[in-house]
Amino acid sequence: TGEDCLNVNVHTMEEYLQPDAPKRPIMAYIHGGGWNTGSNQAAFHNLVKAGVVEINIGYRLGPWGFLYDETQDDFDHKGNFGLLDQRAALAWIQKFGGEFGGDINNVILDGCSAGSAAGWWHLTSEESWPYFHKTITNGVGLNYAFGGHDLDIATGLTAAALDAAGCENVDCLRSMPAEELNPHFRNAKRVNGAFHPTKLALQPGWGPVIDGGFKSMSLVDSVRTGEIRPNTPISFNYAEHDAWGMSDGGFNSAVKNIPAFAPHTQTIKDLQAAGIIVPSDYTDLYFKEVFGEDVFNAYIAPEFGCANNADGSARECREQFFKWVQGQTWVCNSRYAFSGAPMTNGDIGPIYPMEFGWRTCEEIEGEKTKSCHCGESGYVNSQRTSNPNMPEDEQKLIEWTSEYWVNFFNTGTFPNTVGEMLSVTDLPNINTVNYISSEANLEQRETYSAVCAVFDAMVEEFGPDDVFGGAHWSYEHGPMGPQACDDVDCGENKVCVNNDDGVTTSCVCEDGFIEAGDACVVDPCVSEPCHEKATCTPTENSDFTCECNNGYSGDGLNCITDNNVRHNLSNGATFIGELTMEDIAFFKGIPYAADFTERWTASVAREAGGYEVAEHDFTVYGPMCMSKNAKSSQDNYDDFAEQCLNVNVMTKPEWLTDGTKHPILIYIHGGGFNSGSNRSKFTNLVNDQNVMVVSVNYRLGPYGFFYDTKTPNVEGPRANFGLLDQREAMKWVQNFGAEFGGDINQITVSGCSAGSDATWWHLTEEKSWPYFNRAITNGVGLNAAYGSHDIEIASGQAQYVIDNSECAGQPDADVIDCLRAIDDIDELNELFRDATDNVYHPIKLALEPGWGPVIDGDFKSESLMDSVMNGNVKPNCPISFNFARDDAWGFTNGGFRFVHLNNFRRSRNFTIFLYSHFNFKSMHRTNLQREGFEIPSDYTDIYFKEVYGPELFESTLKPQFGCSNNVDGSANECKEQFHNYVMGTTWTCNSQWALAGAPITDPNIGPIYPMEFSWPTCVKNDDDVNTRTCHCSENGYILGSKSIADWMSDDEKKMQQKMRDYFGRFMRDGTFPFDADFGEMKDVKSLNGEHNHINGEGINHYRSYPDTCDTLFSLAAEIGPVNVFGNAYWYYEHGEQSNNFCYCHDSQFRGELSWSREKRADRELDSLDQQAAQKCSRRKRV
Repeated sequence: TGEDCLNVNVHTMEEYLQPDAPKRPIMAYIHGGGWNTGSNQAAFHNLVKAGVVEINIGYRLGPWGFLYDETQDDFDHKGNFGLLDQRAALAWIQKFGGEFGGDINNVILDGCSAGSAAGWWHLTSEESWPYFHKTITNGVGLNYAFGGHDLDIATGLTAAALDAAGCENVDCLRSMPAEELNPHFRNAKRVNGAFHPTKLALQPGWGPVIDGGFKSMSLVDSVRTGEIRPNTPISFNYAEHDAWGMSDGGFNSAVKNIPAFAPHTQTIKDLQAAGIIVPSDYTDLYFKEVFGEDVFNAYIAPEFGCANNADGSARECREQFFKWVQGQTWVCNSRYAFSGAPMTNGDIGPIYPMEFGWRTCEEIEGEKTKSCHCGESGYVNSQRTSNPNMPEDEQKLIEWTSEYWVNFFNTGTFPNTVGEMLSVTDLPNINTVNYISSEANLEQRETYSAVCAVFDAMVEEFGPDDVFGGAHWSYEHGPMGPQACDDVDCGENKVCVNNDDGVTTSCVCEDGFIEAGDACVVDPCVSEPCHEKATCTPTENSDFTCECNNGYSGDGLNCITDNNVRHNLSNGATFIGELTMEDIAFFKGIPYAADFTERWTASVAREAGGYEVAEHDFTVYGPMCMSKNAKSSQDNYDDFAEQCLNVNVMTKPEWLTDGTKHPILIYIHGGGFNSGSNRSKFTNLVNDQNVMVVSVNYRLGPYGFFYDTKTPNVEGPRANFGLLDQREAMKWVQNFGAEFGGDINQITVSGCSAGSDATWWHLTEEKSWPYFNRAITNGVGLNAAYGSHDIEIASGQAQYVIDNSECAGQPDADVIDCLRAIDDIDELNELFRDATDNVYHPIKLALEPGWGPVIDGDFKSESLMDSVMNGNVKPNCPISFNFARDDAWGFTNGGFRFVHLNNFRRSRNFTIFLYSHFNFKSMHRTNLQREGFEIPSDYTDIYFKEVYGPELFESTLKPQFGCSNNVDGSANECKEQFHNYVMGTTWTCNSQWALAGAPITDPNIGPIYPMEFSWPTCVKNDDDVNTRTCHCSENGYILGSKSIADWMSDDEKKMQQKMRDYFGRFMRDGTFPFDADFGEMKDVKSLNGEHNHINGEGINHYRSYPDTCDTLFSLAAEIGPVNVFGNAYWYYEHGEQSNNFCYCHDSQFRGELSWSREKRADRELDSLDQQAAQKCSRRKRV
């Protein structure tokens, strides 16, 4: 951060920079952050790829951008410098936007939250009009926060800052360093008259002001009277529950700022601690104090009133209070403005109001129930990326919203493929909006009618300023600016505040200080000496006391929940865990590695005695491992950390002390090696099957799988740190498992998806073998994605990060240390995301994680498929190998889109192919998908021909996977054929190929029990009946985490209980029971090429995908298994263009990068291309 911050970030595509390239729309993006935080570092990769040049604007924030100096006569403006910065950036775009491929006659002003409020300020300020042509606003209404009194507030803030700093004028403030000014600026907002006393939301403190220069009236008044840029298409968007996260804070501000709440503050805190967030009847108290009891009873109470229950107990008023804030600040104020000139003046707009109802937040029992602030922005601006793990309706939503708003960027209009987007003048009434529903549909719906009816009636009675601007206060209608404090010197560590009478003043201690007689001394509680669940209270002589909060007990330095289990380890350390409602001892967030594990170094498991002899509170989850997708702007960002190596232990309380030993399950979570956490519960497994569970966190994505190609003579591993973390967790279980009642000689390793893939890595790596006895894998096959070429993908990704970071050009020995020193996680994560966008397996359709395990010659030297085929697997180890019948179903659509939209276009040799087959047909393909075709013909045939060549396609692949148009040229649905290909190459046939080798012939391997699970769990038909069995469906049945519910059929209940019993037995002794009523689980050696199949009829035995596998086996016999199952075969590799196919960084077609990262010298790019070509030319056909 710094005051010299006026810069823009430009994101464009290399092809847009060519002299003859058509000019593209320019998105001028203004970031949010309440005018006081945020930056221009967001990137809109998908939008840029869709044909929009993005220019992200930095502007001065808080007091640096919005201090108001009423004495200033030397400048045209006395405030709003942050808005003027934005206008200057828009003028810069007019001069330079064309240099980046942008159309300076098609500039779209865009933003969310404060960024969208800024958009409205520019829309209603004529001097900004020449610099843009359309506007998209997200996450705000026409905010009336700066209504009739904001000039007083702005003046009060400046006066308070001057007083706190001991200055007489703003020139004095300019002379002071920022680190000295910031405390004064923060304290200024505490002074009466320097904040809006009754405004509940979107009251930033330091922010824009109606100064008579930039603007002379509020946003509501400007729009209502027609003072708005003419003939400007405006997409006005907000979330259905936009105020949800802010109304709680608004209530707390009211409690703090309105004197009538003072006697009730502690009662309110106690109720909130008990779980009532906005308790009754204190919202009624707010309304009565602000508007008076008569107004409350006449207007407000019927819709927003929330009194105590009949017995006097408090109830939750959050919903009623939220509706008031949403109506006052987002919805009804905007509709009031739109009901004026925008309805009558044909030169205004068109304005398209959209309310976003897709659920994005407030999760209850795993389901999101609200659509919160700026939830729509990621969809409107194409920041959301579809993936096959998402529900199909969410994938649909991502796709069509991107299409709609990309069209708006280009034309200022919307298509009509899923529904019509109507302008405010075309909607049936002012309370009807374009509504995106929780089912991902676009419709017209009347919303907030009853809420707005109240506001309309109040506006008619009192005026919009009093109602929407919060200016109506029944006991104060006087000035809200500074008063008698102007001439008061309070002395050291004190500030002056105006008393409620508006005449007298008081001197109070600054933040961080407390009263000690007549002086103010440092508050000893500022250093947070107490436990995080305790309250610190200062006492005499700068001392303090700590008292545990309600629901916790202890001495205040250590507080534990009252429902807890205390367990003494053999070394004397005390572990405190949660005693769950199911009577399970649940220890959360136990660190299994050393206190600090440096980035890209091996972790080390704690040895016996590795915990201090003290009490350790493990009643709350530890941090989740940092993900490349994490951003500091996320609400749950603080949940992520690099120091995340912890385990959760579930056991029975009696096992801690009775000396019995029980089998242990080590569970490795999934998430494609790039996401997920160990926050899963296995209650039924512990209680019903008597298995202790240890769930493991491990480093993810680039933090766990960065490949160090640079450091010479490195000590320790260069890659696979996440897998090594898992191994250290297994060592920890060996060291500490018995302390929790576990049998360390009966350990099963399991997981689903990436967790099972990891399990296979440990099964085929000898150094992991001592730490477990058996394995259960769910949801994956023997993935050959990391076959002969993965080392180049990993190297290319690492090199990309290095080349585009501040570490480029460093000596090899210093590069990794340089990367380790980067502590800006947002900067790192953007690099990591860009790396996987630009360096990847070009034709792999599924289970290609980007950052993931690598065959580095250290942890492993061959693919999983080859390891098992050749017998390099833990001997005499029972293995339950499971997958779902349609495991690839959810991945297939994404694989099809990925290849068609991303991969072929990266190769310069496919330029003609791309334009002839996909660019000119992309709209046709999209329209077919809109008509209901998920994977339309004959585009899958094109894929097979381009990958394997026309000859192999016709002779081998076409009979099984071919899917062409009908004779009349109409399309066919090809998803079934394409799914079978993905399923065969990545899940079942590749695994059958491997299992047909050493596992059949070597008596020391296994037993291995392959199982295909086919009970339908997903993809409902028109009768609302599941028709498919999707990814990891079997996991919940095998590990008992899927509940047995009353509404289930008898067949499903029976199947679930039998599966729990069968696999529980396997975890206890490595065998399966035999129940004649359910069937026999057979070892691969006795199956004769068949699989165990579980459905509602029990266990049956037959081949898995016989026709698919026979086809792929024939192809493998001709071109080699790695070419088929490892996706190493590409027709163009074997012709004249062989040198141009590469799994590594293709620098000339690496896609969009931020402008600042495009500055590497041409000779470096040429060198990279030459190296890539040399690597590719050395490849041999398998």
